[in-house]
Amino acid sequence: MAYSGLKQLFEKWNSIIKAYHSDLVSITNRNEAVEREEEITKKSVYHVPRDFPTIGEAVGKAAAGDTILLANGMYHESISIPSTKSSLRIIANGKSVILNGQGKLDTGFTLMANNIELNGIQIRDYVESGIEVTGVYGVKLIQNTIHVTKGHGIQLDQGTFSNLIWKNNVSHAYKDGIHLQSKNVWVVGNEFSHNGQNGIRIETSGNHIVENKIHSNQESGVLEDEGFNLVYKNEIVQNGNEGINLPTKLGGSMSLTNTIEKNNGNGVFVKTPGNLVIDNQISSNYLSGVLVESKLNVVELNKLIQNKNGLVMKKKATRNLVLRNLFHGNKDNHLVITNPNNTILQNAKDHSSQNARVIVVPDDFPTISEAVNAASPGDTVLVNNGLYQEEVSIPLTKSGIRLVANGDKVILDGKGKLNTAFELSANILLIQGFIIRNYVQTGIFVKGIGISMVENRIRNITDGNGIELSLAFSTLMWRNKIIDAREDGIRVKAMNNWIIDNDIFSSGGNGIQFEGNTTVGSTVTRNRIKSNAVNGIEDHAGFNFIYNNELSQNGNNGMYEVEGIGSGAVINNRVSSNIRGVTLNSVGNQVAGNQIQSHSQGGIFIHTEYNNVQNNKILINQGNGIYLTDKASNNLLLRNKLFQNAPYDMKADNKENSFIQNDCYKSDPPEICR
Repeated sequence: MAYSGLKQLFEKWNSIIKAYHSDLVSITNRNEAVEREEEITKKSVYHVPRDFPTIGEAVGKAAAGDTILLANGMYHESISIPSTKSSLRIIANGKSVILNGQGKLDTGFTLMANNIELNGIQIRDYVESGIEVTGVYGVKLIQNTIHVTKGHGIQLDQGTFSNLIWKNNVSHAYKDGIHLQSKNVWVVGNEFSHNGQNGIRIETSGNHIVENKIHSNQESGVLEDEGFNLVYKNEIVQNGNEGINLPTKLGGSMSLTNTIEKNNGNGVFVKTPGNLVIDNQISSNYLSGVLVESKLNVVELNKLIQNKNGLVMKKKATRNLVLRNLFHGNKDNHLVITNPNNTILQNAKDHSSQNARVIVVPDDFPTISEAVNAASPGDTVLVNNGLYQEEVSIPLTKSGIRLVANGDKVILDGKGKLNTAFELSANILLIQGFIIRNYVQTGIFVKGIGISMVENRIRNITDGNGIELSLAFSTLMWRNKIIDAREDGIRVKAMNNWIIDNDIFSSGGNGIQFEGNTTVGSTVTRNRIKSNAVNGIEDHAGFNFIYNNELSQNGNNGMYEVEGIGSGAVINNRVSSNIRGVTLNSVGNQVAGNQIQSHSQGGIFIHTEYNNVQNNKILINQGNGIYLTDKASNNLLLRNKLFQNAPYDMKADNKENSFIQNDCYKSDPPEICR
């Protein structure tokens, strides 16, 4: 396969990236205009039914940034929130707040304003959908229960961007549990079960499906119609068709570290090109563990156990890499290869190189660069143990190749003189298992689409960054170790990236920096980011998802949201022993479920508006547990637990914020603690 055979695919990919960026610009410009028209008023907390008999009446009275608390009870209504009501919070103040459409009303909630939060509400028996989100950003749907709608449980329409769907339970919807026509949505920690079609259906690009339980849906667990999406660490079990179904269009998605079991079709069905299926437990599916009918995919490090067939490559499957998988107990066959033009390497059960196009360094070529020059799309370059003093540049015409270290001592050494180990301008690349040290500017520099960097060790970049992304898109960084970069461990000037399970230590700047106000749409999860000289993570954009990381012993903030678009999510992180835990200098962020402790200059510092700080555990910090400056207004502080902070658990220089049910001992003013 020559590069010319990929041009049409890459043209489609580039059009999707342009549309992604266009949606970002459009929605931020449109909604900034709306927000300029809003009058900043004194914040209010309204109680339903104490202050108003219905939720709709409370919404009609409320201003942007207000909070509506719902008492236990049954509410028979359909609520629309217009664009003028941004940053409204509607929160259940009990465990039995029920919105019931009685099979007659169309939609429980229709959200047409930015940064709305719906929290803890049971939504039942609506005709169209439980919740519909249309044309806005920054919406937070948290801990809602949605049962028995005749349409979709949750529906996000076209033009919707960067929303958080967290800890909801959606079941028995007539159609999909959640239907995404939106971009950059974080669907995290939910349960989707017993829905009439798919648990999750994705019609667009750049979404993040993380740690959900997806089971017993009548069709597929996850159906993805487009591409460039992340499906990570989900339980996808006992669905009526495929576990993960990639049937049409673009590809370029990541299915990573999922448990995919007992589905009535295939575990993973891949009909699109350029996907990564890696580190999944795929077992006891009725048909194949993985079925591939497309090109340039990587199937690696999976456990394929007790399926009808382990892995099947159909006739249309070509130039795929099958690497280091475990096959065990599959009923008919472990591996079925119809088209010989695939690379099969180092899989358990002795599936050795079957008709593979593999170039070995130094056996076939003395240098990695010479091997790259000889490679064609779909080829694999195996690099044996040794010391390689070179700069490897991979141009666009070499898209679709894979560079894999064939040993644990494959070393690229710049000797303090060479600038960059790998410069990646191609698309669909895999760089795996290399030791990269002593380069001047960058360990790995990325400009392409759909590039994966896996299990590399990068050390001592003397004047730059460990990894740098510049105008890249859909980049995976997984299980890398980056130590002693002079500037940032990872510097991101790109959109829609996945930074997962890396160690980022002792950088001279930040552990991770999102530079510029359009570097949006990334998931940063399960990383250990420690002992960096400036911040653990510094985000100049917003719309990024910071989830379940360890941020400790950094020289300034654990997490710093710099002035930018805002509406980021900082969720379930362990933030400790930095100078300051979390600083919010942008608006509309969700900071929830974190443990923030042992900082010398404060746990959380808020300098802006419309942030939601909820259910955090904040302890043993000097310089206050939470501090709101005089410029901090219209923020919601809800159900946080603060103790042993000095001089105050909470201090607010501006009272125009909502303080609800926070457990703490000493505050200024005194009434903001419960």
